[in-house]
Amino acid sequence: MGKRNWLSVHYFPHEWSNRTRLGASLIENTWSVIEFGAGDGFMGNILRTENKYLPTDLIKRRNDFEIVNLDLPLKLSGTFDVGVAMGVLEYTSDVRFTLKEVSNSVPNFITTYCCARYRFPKFKPLRKYIGWKNHLTATEFEERMDEAGFVLVYKEVIEERLFYRQYLYKLKSRNA
Repeated sequence: MGKRNWLSVHYFPHEWSNRTRLGASLIENTWSVIEFGAGDGFMGNILRTENKYLPTDLIKRRNDFEIVNLDLPLKLSGTFDVGVAMGVLEYTSDVRFTLKEVSNSVPNFITTYCCARYRFPKFKPLRKYIGWKNHLTATEFEERMDEAGFVLVYKEVIEERLFYRQYLYKLKSRNA
């Protein structure tokens, strides 16, 4: 799996759409939305017409996309009520840095994170094989959220596998 697949314009598994629908259901009717790692931009198709939407990714997949790299300081092209990152943070080099950047840029954040279920070293190669660059437990990830200036508003387990548990989070920033 890894980077070469999600860089493809055609590689968007069905389960990613389901996860995106769950995240979109947490967005208020009038919020303006910036989606980090928007993939095929599916979220823009399911948001309400009242929502302003800007898809971003590492590559410009369509004309309405902007390029944003979450491993670099954020320079947003406007103000937004909520940032969304579904299935993205596992691929960032420094979750602490990324969360701090997002917390300073948007007042609300909806994200998922596949938390390591165990601290056993044998599972780390599986996560790396998928292309994930970080390997945090739920406790560690939630500590990073708090350190970055986020308050937890909502949390739900949306997928369980042998070596990870994926959570959907809705956060409010104390900084933006």
